[in-house]
Amino acid sequence: MISSTGSKVGPLIDTGRTGIGPSIAFDGTNYLMAWEDDQGHPDDPAYYSIYGQFVSTSGSLVGDPFRISSYGIEFDGTNILAYGGGKYLAAYTKLIDSEEGEGWDNRYIAGRLIDPKRDPRRRVQDKLRLWGQKQHHL
Repeated sequence: MISSTGSKVGPLIDTGRTGIGPSIAFDGTNYLMAWEDDQGHPDDPAYYSIYGQFVSTSGSLVGDPFRISSYGIEFDGTNILAYGGGKYLAAYTKLIDSEEGEGWDNRYIAGRLIDPKRDPRRRVQDKLRLWGQKQHHL
């Protein structure tokens, strides 16, 4: 964890998962940390999905890591996680067809609302289509 002055507080937080592009938001009780999880396939974006982990203010894990998105995502360094109105919003870039590569015309911006009071492990769907070039049904 990092203090408001930017110094490290306590040990690194180990979720038992691997990935890149972490982001964090706070709901007044716990933090939600989200990242692009590589599912053990760091060179293939078809396997990547967004994972989350609630973390207490003391740095302890709250519950288990959970999947936020379906597979085939790309953060592109623009991972967005925010809290407001009692819910978190995770927004991310999703590949339309992972076999078509990572071109700008093969992506759309999707998102998921996460209620910290409900079980986040329920069925994962990319609920919000925020922007995209091609038509794609979720």
